[in-house]
Amino acid sequence: WRDCFEPMQDMLRQAARSLASKEPKFAPFEKHFVQSVTEDEMHRGFNGKNETLLIVRDFTGEQPVADRRYSDGNDEEATRRLAALKKEIGAKATSSGQVLNYSVEWKEGGIDPLKHAEHAEYLRAVLTDWTRAVER
Repeated sequence: WRDCFEPMQDMLRQAARSLASKEPKFAPFEKHFVQSVTEDEMHRGFNGKNETLLIVRDFTGEQPVADRRYSDGNDEEATRRLAALKKEIGAKATSSGQVLNYSVEWKEGGIDPLKHAEHAEYLRAVLTDWTRAVER
């Protein structure tokens, strides 16, 4: 699926941009084909009502290519857009107390609280902090 999804996504983005530039009436719809679901959800969630909590996890250490299921993806445009979105939304979320930031060391096989004590601590911290934030 991944082998055909990314080229199809690129073509759809190009087509949406091309049509929007040639036909201004289609410009408002371009974003539906360019932005990701995550991007749309974050824009909707961080609307000034303080109803959304952003949980950001960054891995330290070297992450093997085979285990990129925990990464932001291999799609260069999506990765660039996500980084810009994290910066934009992250600033809003931080100033309003709507962000929880975590750093966890990458271990082969991903997050495994049974094998790695620091992963168990990380998950405990996420649950504790999330519970506190939700109860506010």
